[in-house]
Amino acid sequence: MIKFRAWLAYSFYVLALGTFFVYILFPAEAVGRYIVARVADVYPDVRLSIGDVSPILPPGLKLHRVTIGQGEGEPLNAPEIVLYPRWLSLLGKRPAVTYKALAGRGNIRGTAIVAESGDGRLIRLDADLEGVRMEQLGFAPVFGGYRFEGVLSGRIRYTGKKKRTADARMTATDMTVATSTPVLGVRKLRFESVRTEAVLEERKLTIKRMTLAGNQLSGVLSGDIAIGRQLEDSTVSLGGTLQLSLRANGSGSATRPGSGVSLAGNVPVRISGTLGSPTVMLR
Repeated sequence: MIKFRAWLAYSFYVLALGTFFVYILFPAEAVGRYIVARVADVYPDVRLSIGDVSPILPPGLKLHRVTIGQGEGEPLNAPEIVLYPRWLSLLGKRPAVTYKALAGRGNIRGTAIVAESGDGRLIRLDADLEGVRMEQLGFAPVFGGYRFEGVLSGRIRYTGKKKRTADARMTATDMTVATSTPVLGVRKLRFESVRTEAVLEERKLTIKRMTLAGNQLSGVLSGDIAIGRQLEDSTVSLGGTLQLSLRANGSGSATRPGSGVSLAGNVPVRISGTLGSPTVMLR
């Protein structure tokens, strides 16, 4: 019994000492550079920077002060991202990593797979968003004078091989859209929720259904967005029917310029132009 206790004590001592030296001697800078290089190899148009890397238990990595961006767009800032390998997947041809990121005061969780095969590289990324603040994601600079606020939740599934595809189901709650230039006679629109179902094929984003719910404006939109090299240059073609109940500057109903027609009731709408400078037409 005494020998067993001594063996157990020595085992814990060795484990604690090994963990201590692994943590102290962990090559954080080298691992950070390796991750950045691998991401650049897989996604050449993605910009990634990592402030620091540390090991964690259960065995995994914690990335600190991470920024992720594409092109010249505003990057996503994540205070930390935790990575855990799926150990059984390492024995197969599709190694997988689960992750959890703190971003926009909320959580983004999911699984990432990057595998090489005879007909090309397979990339699969799943992301579940919960309680992510839109205003913390850097959307405002992308959409020019528009500012978005609200809580974002939902699911995104991305697959990249010979072509890139993705599908998303997202919900934004307590959402506001503010602009320095009045749109439909108002500077700020408020929504209880905005629910979106979308599919991406290469650089074409199809909005299958966008359901808007709010006291000022509600309705359903659908259409396409052709994604440009700069996100703000992406061209928009959306249409649908909206239920309007707008007031301009707090004085009566908003009106279509030059028509004197009240913007209330069911109105067909068409949105064109670019994400950075959209044009709204009532038909």
